[in-house]
Amino acid sequence: MILPFDAFEDSSASKLTPGQFFWAGGNWHLAVEPYPLVGQPPCLAIVLTGPDTGTLISPIGDCLIIAAGYKVRALIDYTSSTGPNGFKAAALMIGLDRSICAYRPNGAPVHYKLDGMKAMTTAHPKNVFPNWDAVLVDPSGQTISSGPLFTVVATK
Repeated sequence: MILPFDAFEDSSASKLTPGQFFWAGGNWHLAVEPYPLVGQPPCLAIVLTGPDTGTLISPIGDCLIIAAGYKVRALIDYTSSTGPNGFKAAALMIGLDRSICAYRPNGAPVHYKLDGMKAMTTAHPKNVFPNWDAVLVDPSGQTISSGPLFTVVATK
């Protein structure tokens, strides 16, 4: 896929802020705020593609981030909702909040909004979208390419 060169910047995982989408280790991620535990790293991330999709990780090393002014927009097929059939790792959900589900290392689900901040617990979401596309949007709000930047296929 061909995208504008200025839509990406180099960064370090230690500089990520909640809500940043980034490419590292061959996969896309969403940086999210850490849950309050002693010794917790300054940032966590939800793996969005690859075999660990939906897992909450502590990112390390270098990464490629979406540059300031550009955004990632989530697109769903509204007819593909599975309804309230349990949580799926990396699924988008509409309930008390619009959220994405991730799983902590202990297996407990945690919900975040796409801005990377914690969401209200989505105990009974009305709609769960296990598969969704992410597209790159330019500073004027226009989608840049004809295809997705990446596709999320929810697991677990």
